[in-house]
Amino acid sequence: PDNRQVFVAQVQLKAAEGDAEGALALLERTPLELANDAELAALRGRLAFSAALTDAPSAEALTAQLEANPNDSAARYQLAAHQVLAGEHEAALEHLLTLLKRDRQYGDDAARKGMIAIFDLLGGGELVSRYRAKMLSSLY
Repeated sequence: PDNRQVFVAQVQLKAAEGDAEGALALLERTPLELANDAELAALRGRLAFSAALTDAPSAEALTAQLEANPNDSAARYQLAAHQVLAGEHEAALEHLLTLLKRDRQYGDDAARKGMIAIFDLLGGGELVSRYRAKMLSSLY
């Protein structure tokens, strides 16, 4: 039970099988010594974005919804989730930043939490630094 590699592999296997619920359940029981593990944080973020897309429209449909109503918070968040899973991290961060500015309360602070999940997913770099600064300036 203390083997980090086995625990990470179990979570990844559940996720690969399409059992996001099972993977999230395992993550809820993350051993204390792995609480700050970067790989698990990234996986937790990907799973959260996958869960947000359950029964969600396609990215194209969500884009059309936002063109019709730029204040549609759910469409903006779901489009960002599509973009994260497609590897379009900057576009997703931009949507989440917009959501953070327009509707901070949406989804129990989902925009801020989503941005942090993307930062964890990327691990660092110029994009993370730039958007972390933008997020902080929007919050304060």
